[in-house]
Amino acid sequence: MKLARYLVWQPLALMLVLLVLLLLLAAFLLFSPSGTQWLFAQAQTRTPGLTLTKVEGTLGNELTVEQVHWLGGDVELTAQGIMLDSKLSIKSQEIQQASIKSLVIHTPRSGAGPLVLPNLSTPLSLVLSNSSIEHFELWVGDAQFVLKEVMLKAHTESGVLMIDEFKAQPHLGGVLFL
Repeated sequence: MKLARYLVWQPLALMLVLLVLLLLLAAFLLFSPSGTQWLFAQAQTRTPGLTLTKVEGTLGNELTVEQVHWLGGDVELTAQGIMLDSKLSIKSQEIQQASIKSLVIHTPRSGAGPLVLPNLSTPLSLVLSNSSIEHFELWVGDAQFVLKEVMLKAHTESGVLMIDEFKAQPHLGGVLFL
C-alpha cells in the first residue's frame, strides 16, 4: 500500500515542482532586465544578420532599444529609438504603446508592376493598440517612399500581421489614410 502511494504521489509532486520552476523561469525571462537581456542575446545569436543595440527594460512591461539592424537576403531593415509598453495576457501580448523614431527598409526592385510587400508572420498572438513611427522610409531599388508621423493599429490573425488602421503624412504634405 505504501509503495502504491509512493508511485502515485512521487510523480505528481515532481510534475508540480517542474511546473512551478517553468513558471518562475518564464517570469524571470519576461519581467527581469537580465532575463530580457539574455533573450535578446539569444535572438541576436540565432538570427543571422540581426544586431541589437542598447536594450533596456523588460518584455513584460517597458522596453527600449536604441537600434535594431537586420540584413536578411536582399532586405535590410534599420529601426532606431524603439520604445514599447506592453501588457501580457494568457491569450496574447498587447503592445499598448509603441514608438519608433526612424524605420528604414531597403528592398530590391522585383520587376515591373506594383510593389508587393511580403507577409509578416509571427507565431505569437499580438495586438498593437497605439503604434507610431516618426520617420518611415521604404526603398525599392533606387525608388524612395517616405512617410512622416505614421500611426498604426494592428493585430495578428493566424500568424499574419493584419493592419486595422493606418494613418500617415506623406513627405510632401497632406494626410494619407488606408
